[in-house]
Amino acid sequence: PLKLKQNGWFGDLAIGVCYIAVPWWCGQAVFGSPLDRMVEDWIVPLTFSLAGLGAGIVNDFKSMEGDRQFDMDSLPILL
Repeated sequence: PLKLKQNGWFGDLAIGVCYIAVPWWCGQAVFGSPLDRMVEDWIVPLTFSLAGLGAGIVNDFKSMEGDRQFDMDSLPILL
């Protein structure tokens, strides 16, 4: 398994992409058109994934103590 939480940027970005962009693309594949429109199918979900990145960073502030204890390099620890 990938341990993306070990790196703050990759872990939080993976959260955003997995929670927002991947379900968007799955919905498009099942109910929508083929993924051929650049803005609607690629730019919008990846932009929305930045909101997931922000949510992951905010969540990292709540878990700073545990991150220090287990040597996780979350963004609040790195900064």
